[in-house]
Amino acid sequence: MNNSALLTSGHKLVRISCIPIAVVLMTAALLTAGWSSGIAGAHERSGSTPASLVTSTIRHRGTIDAITTPYPPAEFLEKNGKTYTGWEIQLTNAIAKLLHLHVTYITATNTDDIPSVQSGRVQISPGSWTVTAQREKIVEFVTDFLAGTQFFLSKTSTLKVNSKTSLCGLTLAVLDATIEATAAQAQTKKCTAAGKAKISIQEYPTEAAVTLAIESGRAEVAWTGAPQAEYLVREQPTKFKLGGKDFTVVPLGIVVSKKLPKLADAMAAAMNILLKNGTYAHILHEWGVSSGSIHHSVVDK
Repeated sequence: MNNSALLTSGHKLVRISCIPIAVVLMTAALLTAGWSSGIAGAHERSGSTPASLVTSTIRHRGTIDAITTPYPPAEFLEKNGKTYTGWEIQLTNAIAKLLHLHVTYITATNTDDIPSVQSGRVQISPGSWTVTAQREKIVEFVTDFLAGTQFFLSKTSTLKVNSKTSLCGLTLAVLDATIEATAAQAQTKKCTAAGKAKISIQEYPTEAAVTLAIESGRAEVAWTGAPQAEYLVREQPTKFKLGGKDFTVVPLGIVVSKKLPKLADAMAAAMNILLKNGTYAHILHEWGVSSGSIHHSVVDK
């Protein structure tokens, strides 16, 4: 995976979500870094509640505005086209409930999400955002998952796509402004440098459009987050099948505005209550993404 994309307004933003295999090691490293910073667990040491960490301005308003892009099974619209669902949405709602707040969701595209939080248009963006040093300059993160990526193909495809090197000469569908799109651009350069055919990269604005590209035959293989690929195949096993995985594991989090610094601390404190009381585990199990679970949430800022 390539996390080197520029992360300011006007540049592409990198997003990823998947089911990892090295969860325990990554979680241990993440927790150590978070606890040593003095951010994680501050409410436990002081005896305060998560809700008490919310500023009076937010408490008085009673609502958090969240911007997100359909990305099942993390977040997506139900058939009514109005109600958001998914594991990340349920988790965000559970966090907000502990803070005595309500979340209002705004539908957007990947390229709008982080700039909207940075500018103050909204307060948060749930949705499988990769924690990077570049992003930490402009937003904060409440960690909630660990992840990598996966390929998927049409059920009738005879191609064997088990790694990035298998992509040379193929037509690839990716979601715009994702880590997969960035990695695909880097990989096609490696293909041509090795004397192989380039990757024909098709970038789409929504995950649904990526799926349609495979279903219609416009693209031969798609590259997305592992939970997204595995959820799709579970839901439509007669149309799609899985290819190989990229096993690189990275922490993900809910993006929070730096203009509201105490909000991230309050959300992390609430997250840790959900981790302890079993709500977090129940939500991830319900959506089939338990392999990406963490054991403690921290604020990366």
